[in-house]
Amino acid sequence: MIRPLFAVLAASLLLPASAADAEEVRYDFEDPKGVNGIAFINDSPLEPFVGFGKGVTGTVSFDPDAPGGFSGSISVAADTLQVTNEQMTQHMLSDGWLAASEGMTFDASFESVEQVSTTDAGATVLEVKGTMTYGSIEVDKTYTIEATIQKDGAAERGPKNRSGDLLVLRSDFTIDRTDFGIKPEMDGSEVAKKIYVMVRIVGYEAQ
Repeated sequence: MIRPLFAVLAASLLLPASAADAEEVRYDFEDPKGVNGIAFINDSPLEPFVGFGKGVTGTVSFDPDAPGGFSGSISVAADTLQVTNEQMTQHMLSDGWLAASEGMTFDASFESVEQVSTTDAGATVLEVKGTMTYGSIEVDKTYTIEATIQKDGAAERGPKNRSGDLLVLRSDFTIDRTDFGIKPEMDGSEVAKKIYVMVRIVGYEAQ
């Protein structure tokens, strides 16, 4: 009886240590390769166009074994946004539109996970409540985010001096420009009120 009892006690003592091992890992999205970016679509009736932005920064904490703890924030530098027409880019960044002075960012924050599911491919899909902030205006937002861990992916993706896992985030959502005071008086014939945003970014396990 002594040996079985000892084994049970030893196992119970090891359980907290095992649980502690399954901690959230922090991932850094300031891409050393400079590949990370976002795409946006203005699907207006008269002048639809697409654009992109870079200057992605931010950190996210995630544990695939406890996805409800997903949290963090991602930022995109406003002055990196551009479209194919240079003059349109200048107008978009000007004081009359984004007023994208140096240091201005679009900030997506992730505060609480409302729902978790899994795709057939094994990715974690999260419904996350948070906010979108630009300048002094903060808007409540719910994001659908697909999170995938690429084990030991840093060495394969590069650069050569990196190691550890990668966290790949995928999300599609819309932003209403009038929520941020961007030309609220303007109809949506040339610039739609709702702008589609597509995010496909990679974060490195923080060293």
